[in-house]
Amino acid sequence: MATNNAALRLIAVTGATGLQGGSVVRHLLETGQFQLRGLTRSPDSDSATELVGLGVEVVRAELDDVQSLREAFRGCYGVYGVTNCWEHGWDAETRHGKNMVDAAKAERVKHFVWSTMEHSGELDIWHFDSKARVNDYLLDSGLGRTSIYTAAYYENFEKQLRPSRRTDPKSGETFYELNFNAILPDSKFFAFCGTEIGSWVTQVFLYPDRYLDRDIKLVVEWLTTREMAAAASRVTGLDVRPRECTVQELEKTQEQGEIFVDLYRMTRYYITHPPETGVRDQAETLQMFPKASTWEDYVRKHGRDIFG
Repeated sequence: MATNNAALRLIAVTGATGLQGGSVVRHLLETGQFQLRGLTRSPDSDSATELVGLGVEVVRAELDDVQSLREAFRGCYGVYGVTNCWEHGWDAETRHGKNMVDAAKAERVKHFVWSTMEHSGELDIWHFDSKARVNDYLLDSGLGRTSIYTAAYYENFEKQLRPSRRTDPKSGETFYELNFNAILPDSKFFAFCGTEIGSWVTQVFLYPDRYLDRDIKLVVEWLTTREMAAAASRVTGLDVRPRECTVQELEKTQEQGEIFVDLYRMTRYYITHPPETGVRDQAETLQMFPKASTWEDYVRKHGRDIFG
């Protein structure tokens, strides 16, 4: 076990070696008030070994196997549930999430925290709705729960959205273009630092009297890619620009495959759900974690990784 203090509440964290799960594990550990059990498909991986070194009990669990989830959740006060639609697909994500709920209910877990998104309605955004369907199932289960609505990660701009180095055809000067090609440059979207999600989850588990049976709708900043480019230019001294595009050009990207269809629908969601619609709660987000990083903070710390 992670600690010999049996009085500490035991929390199981799915995806413990991933971005969200790893953040939750580390932030909960810092409080000294929880035992941690990390779930992974690969308990012998370097990432899992690192968690063991931090005092985390690491166990193997398969999200398609309810019995293995029951064993992993046995004796737990709480569970943090997160899934990955990009790795497993939309239908599998819903199935995996429902399996977690079933296992948690069977093991009498007191507090299930689910990483989710909104229903997208007629827009039919698959990677929103696959999580939202699990949230509906959780609500119907009768489990004590908190639903945490996540946002776009700043971290994406170090990986799949890493800026491209280009040459201006008119001036010949070098610039960096933000590769978020699923949104108009002046459309606002909700964003945050994904590796800080553990800060909000920790508050939820520390203060269940405040957050049990609640929705937490995270947004640190509402950003446009034009604003992101300007902030990155200020911080780094580089020439950073958004990708200029029109609705018609974005619509045409759907020809590249179903992921691009889903991303185009997400573009339409951002257009129809600006900040004034109240779809996210920035005030509560910052009240729960006042030191949350802004995009400018993130670039200041990780600029070399983004633009290097």
